[in-house]
Amino acid sequence: MATKATISDLKTLSREIDLVRKSRGIYDHALPKFEPHKAQREVLDSQKRYNVLCMGRRWGKSITGINILLEDAKRGYPVAWFSPVYRSISDIWDRFSYYLGPAIRNKNFQDKRIELFSGGKIEFWSLDKSPDLVRGRAYKAIFVDEAAIIGNLKPIFYLILRPLLTDFRGSAWFASTPRGFNHFFDFYQMGQSPDYPSWQSWRMPSRTNPYLSPQEIEDARAEMPAKMFAQEYLAEFLPTLAGGMFDRDWFEVIDRVPDDLIMKIRAWDLAASTSENADFTAGVLMGKDKGGKFYILDLVRGRWSPAQRDKIIKDTAERDGRETMIHFEEEGGSSGKTQSLALSKMLAGFRTRAIRPSGNKETRAAPMASQAEIGNMAVLRASWNLEFFSELESFPDPLALHDDQVDAAAYAFSGLLEGGSGDMRIYVGIVGNPAYAAEMEKE
Repeated sequence: MATKATISDLKTLSREIDLVRKSRGIYDHALPKFEPHKAQREVLDSQKRYNVLCMGRRWGKSITGINILLEDAKRGYPVAWFSPVYRSISDIWDRFSYYLGPAIRNKNFQDKRIELFSGGKIEFWSLDKSPDLVRGRAYKAIFVDEAAIIGNLKPIFYLILRPLLTDFRGSAWFASTPRGFNHFFDFYQMGQSPDYPSWQSWRMPSRTNPYLSPQEIEDARAEMPAKMFAQEYLAEFLPTLAGGMFDRDWFEVIDRVPDDLIMKIRAWDLAASTSENADFTAGVLMGKDKGGKFYILDLVRGRWSPAQRDKIIKDTAERDGRETMIHFEEEGGSSGKTQSLALSKMLAGFRTRAIRPSGNKETRAAPMASQAEIGNMAVLRASWNLEFFSELESFPDPLALHDDQVDAAAYAFSGLLEGGSGDMRIYVGIVGNPAYAAEMEKE
């Protein structure tokens, strides 16, 4: 018995010794080592409490941020990574897991937390929904990735993130390729000003990463529009390039609906999911007056199940009145036609039309942008204006989260421009267009 007890004690002691060794950073094999290139070393050597990295694509922003947080976590501190959207966390999680390897004591992807033998921990958050959930935490360092595409960056930082640093007098990092003159630009300017001694900022083109092929960068220069190359690879702040097609200043904001409207159309860009990362269903009501001016009068937008969505479309039609035409997007294939016919039957008594999109989204939105630029479009003042204008100005940036409002507005504008005629599929009455029904039977 004594022998068995001794063996058990030795195993327990061995485990305790192993935990002590790991808590001191001594592992069975070494962790992957970060070897910063010259430009990254310059950043690390001159950092302050608040740091802004405005860098060209593939400069190495993310790997720099990972290793900044790892240094504090390995010393036993809590740190946090913030992404603009939830779906981008997975890749970063995998990279942290790789760099930490044997230093990880426990990790839980559902809770978005990695705990180390040192006592440190890394938590992961997205800022596209309920950023207030992070309140109550305390961190030694935070890293905000792709900060330029976070539209409300300043209030999020000052009201939510900045207090997280109080306990440890922690540091904050904001990293991104630029996206116009927004809050990220303001933080960059603070880092360049002597009036903010706790702030530091850097702006470096992609070519300062020595591991990138110079020929690849030159190929990109030759293939891309000059302004896009300047933003993406030279890290230059440029006005409105984040979208570039619309400017909110082009739109007159009015306080009442004009009396001389001759036509109104509610157009719908359809989706059918309640998932937090899904596309929205959006319905834009637009009118045209006798003089040919266009008015955006109302916007309905949300994530709904198919049944909820159809009820909202029907209720909205009743509210708009039977003089308002209803256009909705029709997806390709027989399933799209079946859905269009079902919507038409549901909207019996209304004038409805199914639109089969052609060309890309930019082409469809361009005519509306042209009328807006010459001052021939107005928007009725309402609570939805801010999100609508924000989406317009980000369009057609591939990093923009959504374009459903733009699509719906473009469909409505196109219908008004055609005056209710055109080659779009049309449905009238309870059974829809007989010719279309016959076509459905053939398929």
